[in-house]
Amino acid sequence: MRAVQVNDLARNCKAICDEAFSGNPIIVARPKKENVVLISEAAYSELIKAQEEAQRAYILSELETAEKESCAPDAEWFSREEVMKMVKGRT
Repeated sequence: MRAVQVNDLARNCKAICDEAFSGNPIIVARPKKENVVLISEAAYSELIKAQEEAQRAYILSELETAEKESCAPDAEWFSREEVMKMVKGRT
């Protein structure tokens, strides 16, 4: 991973984009530390997929904890299948 200035990106856009596409993320340094990172679409898709999988795992973990610690027998709970449908519907 390397950093470039906005002006460098403007002057060398193709070469820098090619570098990001080949798997080397590029930090674009901007004023006021409002930096951004340039990555390939494939790398972005992997990040989103990993984030969604982590969210699903967290929800399932919370569901299992709630099932074990349920102290309100008359409470209305969603089934595991209903929760998974809701989670999958968010993607």
